[in-house]
Amino acid sequence: MYKSREGANCLKLKRSRFLKRDREAVASTVGTIMALLVFLTFLSLFTNSYIPVWMQANERSHMNVVLNQFGDLKGRIDNMIVSAKITGKTEFMMYSPITLGSEGIPIFASPTAGQLIYAPVGSPNTGFSMRFNYTLSGERVEFNESGGGFIQLWAPNRYYVQQWVAYENGAIIVKQVDGQVVRAFPGILLQKIENKVNIV
Repeated sequence: MYKSREGANCLKLKRSRFLKRDREAVASTVGTIMALLVFLTFLSLFTNSYIPVWMQANERSHMNVVLNQFGDLKGRIDNMIVSAKITGKTEFMMYSPITLGSEGIPIFASPTAGQLIYAPVGSPNTGFSMRFNYTLSGERVEFNESGGGFIQLWAPNRYYVQQWVAYENGAIIVKQVDGQVVRAFPGILLQKIENKVNIV
């Protein structure tokens, strides 16, 4: 009987050590799961609240930069037109950078890419045409002028408003889904000299 009590006590001691180790393992597992839940809560709060605000600011900043760059492009082209009128030369070299996309947030949000579109003069989807006749001193005069072509940046923004910015016929046009506006008007000059109307 003495031996069986000693064996039973030894078995209880081994079992209690095993249970103690088992309880420590359960506690560390629960602690790890709780730490992961806290981390995931903060991560989801960051990605659902802060990332959209940050990306909207990035895309808005990009559109402001693009408007300034298109204004610079218009200024350079206007200077080329004036130089051509003064010097009589029509061949000039000019460059003007256009930023195609906004910055992203590493790991969390990819950059927003833009698309630059160029349509030369005579493209079917751009341009203007002015045709009219008038009689001057009994003589019929036909007026037929056409122009066209554009450079356009399409910014398919995900967090800010999608916009199209275009330089067309000397004007800078900003288009959104709900409408469009001319941000810089073309230089049009009407002159009447000796019963003639010149459009410059």
